[in-house]
Amino acid sequence: MDVGGYTVGIGARLSNFIPRAFVLDGVESGKDAKAMGLTRNEAWQRSQTLWWQGTSYHRQSPEYLHLLDRLYEAASMSAEFADDLFQD
Repeated sequence: MDVGGYTVGIGARLSNFIPRAFVLDGVESGKDAKAMGLTRNEAWQRSQTLWWQGTSYHRQSPEYLHLLDRLYEAASMSAEFADDLFQD
C-alpha cells in the first residue's frame, strides 16, 4: 500500500497529514502535521533528526523506529484511525 499525503483513499487517510487526536507520553496531539511541517521541513530534511521531549532521534536509528511504533500505538487508540488502519 502506498501511504502518503499525495495519495487518495485509505493511503491518504493513513498518512501523517490527517489531523488526529492522540496522547503520547502524556502529551496531547491533534495538530495538522502538514501545516506544522511547512515551517520545519527544511530543518528536518537537512538533519533527518526528530526531537521529542529533549531527546534527539535520527531517522535511521532503531530508537526512532521504536518511537514511531509507540506513536502508531498511541494513534491507534483513536477509533477513527483504528477503523482506517484495519479497513480491508
